[in-house]
Amino acid sequence: MVFGDQRLTDRSTASDRGHEQEVTLVIWAKGLGARAALEAAERIRVLLDDAALTLAGHRLVLLAVTRCELKRDERARAARVALTLRAVTEEL
Repeated sequence: MVFGDQRLTDRSTASDRGHEQEVTLVIWAKGLGARAALEAAERIRVLLDDAALTLAGHRLVLLAVTRCELKRDERARAARVALTLRAVTEEL
């Protein structure tokens, strides 16, 4: 697994500072069979979707898996699963 694209958006209000983050985790499986990568993505989804994580200096408002996408790379003879997470945080 590797970190893929990441995006941070300011979601501050007049009274509170906050951010929305989108992070993509990429899981690769050798060969064109995607079963192992899909199983790993499902395990990560179970562990992280709506998890109550503690963050230093921030409060986690939301953590959700928003997308799971499978692509096959014929040249690399591998399957790629991209799991996208959305997190909303507020500063303490």
